Amino acid sequence: MNRPARNAPSRRLPPPERPRQIGLWLLVVTGLLLYAQARPAAGQTIGDAITMEDLGLTMRLSPAARPAGMAGTYTSVGSDVHSILYNPAGLTGVFRPELTLGFQHQRRKLELSYYDTPVDVDFSNSTLDHLSVAFPIPTYRGSFVLAAGVYRLYSNDLDLLYRGYNTATQTQDHYRLQQSGSLYSFTLGAATDLSPWVSLGGSVYLLNGNVSALTQYSFDFDTPIPGGTPESVALIDDVTLDMTGVGGSVGFQIHPSRVVRVGLSVTTPTRLFVDGRGDQEIAAYYPNSPDTFLVDSGNIAVDYTIPFRFNGGVAVFLPNVMLTGEVGYSDWAETRVDGKSIKDENLKPYFTEVISWSLATEVTLPRVPVRLRAGYQYLPYALEYLNADRMAPLKRRYVIGLDPDDAFQQAEVTQQRRVIAAGIGVLIGTSFTFDLSFEHSQGERRIPTMTDRRTSRRAALTAAYRF
Repeated sequence: MNRPARNAPSRRLPPPERPRQIGLWLLVVTGLLLYAQARPAAGQTIGDAITMEDLGLTMRLSPAARPAGMAGTYTSVGSDVHSILYNPAGLTGVFRPELTLGFQHQRRKLELSYYDTPVDVDFSNSTLDHLSVAFPIPTYRGSFVLAAGVYRLYSNDLDLLYRGYNTATQTQDHYRLQQSGSLYSFTLGAATDLSPWVSLGGSVYLLNGNVSALTQYSFDFDTPIPGGTPESVALIDDVTLDMTGVGGSVGFQIHPSRVVRVGLSVTTPTRLFVDGRGDQEIAAYYPNSPDTFLVDSGNIAVDYTIPFRFNGGVAVFLPNVMLTGEVGYSDWAETRVDGKSIKDENLKPYFTEVISWSLATEVTLPRVPVRLRAGYQYLPYALEYLNADRMAPLKRRYVIGLDPDDAFQQAEVTQQRRVIAAGIGVLIGTSFTFDLSFEHSQGERRIPTMTDRRTSRRAALTAAYRF
């Protein structure tokens, strides 16, 4: 029988273990969503946290070109249909029906060094960014606006490659993960003025998307160990997942003067249900005995809970210049997998709380209908761990005393994630608006045997029509 190539890479995801009346209505709906999040807590493993990061759930995108051009600093700024996603109270700034359509292109680069062997991987995608619409409803006093939109909220795209000689297990390792998919938010929102200087808004959203992941890896023992140990093992794993979720948000905008605006928003914990199927093939090659081949299939069902997110910001509107800043907080230690928290044996959470902040400006050029934007966001890692050896669970079958949990190590964050953004908006006539944005983000973590550096460049284009 002909053998496949020894170093053929393989595919696989880490296996998961399992008027005022309107304002009151918005608060009641949000309260019901909050109540629905209550779940008991116990313990899960660090592997669940790594899987969530692989799926892109720890870094929410900034959809729509205008918010993206200000690095997502939109809690107190928003006065258009995109407020439905950042702070629904901003919808009260919509005075004409508007329809928007956007596209995005993202290019990512992963630079990994595995036991001093560097590997770079580039990958990109182009896809729909959003489609949204807002309708102001005539009222006797104040403003009441309904809105709906579909936004690409999370990217599941990931290409990960590393290879090198693992001195801990004395193996030549080769690992490759190819993963693609998107998670879209189907959002409904409404906002109303509670008074001339206070606006209230709320939204509910359904998440829907799918992920396709192919993992391929192999490891060759440097010197076969007597006692039936193979000289080489290869794995191929094919996983297809469907993801559905539910959540909501409530927000306020306060206008103490024409110059200053304050925004506050709270996003409920998001329940995300993941189900699908995986097919796995494992081949072990022996120097003096028959090779073995194992084929297995199984269903996957996991329930993730992404924690609360709080955002507060202030915007100052000067002639032709807008300045804004905001702070965000999310306690990722409250993350749940199948209703259980992700903690170590000492009940210390693997995830950490994240305090982010951002600054942005928008300048309106005199005598021409053009706006220039720029923004900066400091967004720390929610997970300060790396998986030093994703092959460890399978190696444990052949290496005596190897604990797969030893492969997870707390990392030194040598560069917290930062986003630098810029954008431009152009008004054509009185109804058409075109916005273009560019974002650059980068972060780096390190453990003794691995360096993980990730860079992302993302461009977004939005066209809007106001009736």
